[in-house]
Amino acid sequence: MQLLPVHDKPMVYYPSFAIAKTILATERITAPENYKGLVMATIVQIDVGEKEAFGVAASKGNLLMTIRGAIEAEMDDLQEKLEAEALKNAAEYGLTCTFSYCDAFPETISFPESNEKIRRAANELGYPVIEMPEALRGSEDFGHFTKYTKGASFFLGMGMDVPELHTPHFDFDDDLIESATEIFKNLVRKA
Repeated sequence: MQLLPVHDKPMVYYPSFAIAKTILATERITAPENYKGLVMATIVQIDVGEKEAFGVAASKGNLLMTIRGAIEAEMDDLQEKLEAEALKNAAEYGLTCTFSYCDAFPETISFPESNEKIRRAANELGYPVIEMPEALRGSEDFGHFTKYTKGASFFLGMGMDVPELHTPHFDFDDDLIESATEIFKNLVRKA
């Protein structure tokens, strides 16, 4: 979200207030009782005014968020509600508001019949299979593929006593490449 002054309005702009109101409304907009699946709006950056401009009122600002939704329709609804809130708050303070997006991913769906094929392949190879109680919330471009075919996403774990992914101490176990390759070879042979 980017806020800029509307030049035919008086020279009193408050992007800080418009952004603050939008941030405060985010808790209400993302309330779990409003959705079936998980939705999130994480504030990642707030940028108002100019550096080194002491005593000068800010006339523009940016609010950066990461928004996520387990269900694509709810993600779209979340985006619409956040945009409507930002536009309302911008107008209240004589500002225009624009939006830009990057790295948008569609809903990741694992189809039951594809899950079963992966489960069978892993079992035939003697790999233990652990069903996850809920999906991981990573940003996945995998959802683009399942728009066109019935796919499934699965993970190969390295065990319980290893550092988490995206931490300084995480070190990928290269031996898992062979395990993954064997699962895919099994799936291809049975296709």
